[in-house]
Amino acid sequence: MLRDATQEMVLAYQQQNKEIPLGNSLIEQIPVEVNYVGQTA
Repeated sequence: MLRDATQEMVLAYQQQNKEIPLGNSLIEQIPVEVNYVGQTA
């Protein structure tokens, strides 16, 4: 999901002929709980 969202953001910048921001401009680090990693839904 995050990869898809990032690809859509990059595509939107390209369609508007804008430069993609460098650094952490597009990405914000967020804490994630990993208690259930590896379990299927």
